[in-house]
Amino acid sequence: MEPLLRWRVPTSCIRRQLYMGVSPRLNKKKKSISFLPFLFLVFPLLISPYPVYAYPPWLKAGFYAKYNISTMIIEFISDLTDPYFPKTEGSCYDDYYYHYGYVNGTFFWKVEKIEGKNLLLKVNFSLRFRLINNSYGEISKSFHLLVDMGTRLILNTTDSDLLYFPYWIPIGTKVGDKAFLGHQRLENTWIVGEFVPWGGEDIITGWKKFSNNDVILLVTKNQTGFTRRNPLIFLAPVFNAFYDKETGILINLMGCEPLLLKFFNIYIDTYVGIMVLDSIGVEPVSNVTHDHDSSATPNISVSGIKVPSQIEVGSEFELSLTILNNSTTVIEGLRVLLSCLNGNIKILSSEEVLIGSMQPEETREARWRLLLQSEGEYTLRYSILKDDVKLLEKDLVIEGKLSLLQRVKLFMIIFPIFGFVLVTIALLRRRNKTRNVRFKHGEI
Repeated sequence: MEPLLRWRVPTSCIRRQLYMGVSPRLNKKKKSISFLPFLFLVFPLLISPYPVYAYPPWLKAGFYAKYNISTMIIEFISDLTDPYFPKTEGSCYDDYYYHYGYVNGTFFWKVEKIEGKNLLLKVNFSLRFRLINNSYGEISKSFHLLVDMGTRLILNTTDSDLLYFPYWIPIGTKVGDKAFLGHQRLENTWIVGEFVPWGGEDIITGWKKFSNNDVILLVTKNQTGFTRRNPLIFLAPVFNAFYDKETGILINLMGCEPLLLKFFNIYIDTYVGIMVLDSIGVEPVSNVTHDHDSSATPNISVSGIKVPSQIEVGSEFELSLTILNNSTTVIEGLRVLLSCLNGNIKILSSEEVLIGSMQPEETREARWRLLLQSEGEYTLRYSILKDDVKLLEKDLVIEGKLSLLQRVKLFMIIFPIFGFVLVTIALLRRRNKTRNVRFKHGEI
């Protein structure tokens, strides 16, 4: 028996390859050659990062969504010093704690402006309610929010009291995905939700009817554990939201509406009622004006951010923040600090911008001249201070890209290196193949 027979290629394989018109050696060579164009096409893509955003394509200036509210529970919380024992208006802890409001109203949000990756949203709500003593009341307010399009983070909130805008989710969200919603003050806890399938009845909205296959449900639960029982037992961190899979828009809410609680201390429980989508659409956008009644939002906020949509590495550009005094009083001693948390970036102007005093509803701009020295994402942090007290601190992510000429130069540098690597690999393979042939014939 010949000991080398075990390494011989079966003749059936050779016949099959010859029948296809190529020899085994030429077939391997052809595969290697055909693979090279693929590498040359893919390699430039690997060195050109493209950002992926989580916001849906319908999110544009003028888009609005309107919801109808009908519930039996409304609570006006006047003091949240101790979140576990909130004080309610007109009641004490020896009394019955709940106001059955028989609430009817509307909740409306609209995109007024898009600046870079940030949305300026206007929220309107109007509620009419009847209390236990059969008296009637009405409340109607408007306020503005600055929301990051990608993360849905509400930039009007602080790091210790973060809140995310919950009225849409990224298209393509799947069962089992989790969502961080932010801080719930009534239980002083952080809320995380999980998406589950909806197997219940059809959901009928003013927009259209949704079957259970059209809907994905976000169920929240307390992740840190209750240490004490809230005496207002209905005031719980529950947020069960139904979303349309196709658009990502919220179509029905069961539980606590988070924005009214956060900015107005108004607890509305739709678990014993409904908050259902009435209509969506796009309407013309007029010049943005801020409401005079904006005491619910922070005293100082950022109402606009201006930065070039395309930032080239090595080119100077300007970053501008529009600062808004939301309060009804004059605020003095304001200044804004800018710093970079990562990356190689130069702040060509002073890092500190003095604002001074601001009248109610007045806006001011803070500007910096910046220069990115390499490609990639950079996290900038801006802080607004009154004297030495920090009023607001937020992070802003910008992305620097190489210009076309810079990319060509980079490719011209990398191309010879890449070619050298390919030639080296080819020579090594050829050398190994020669050694195998010589070994096969007993020359080695």
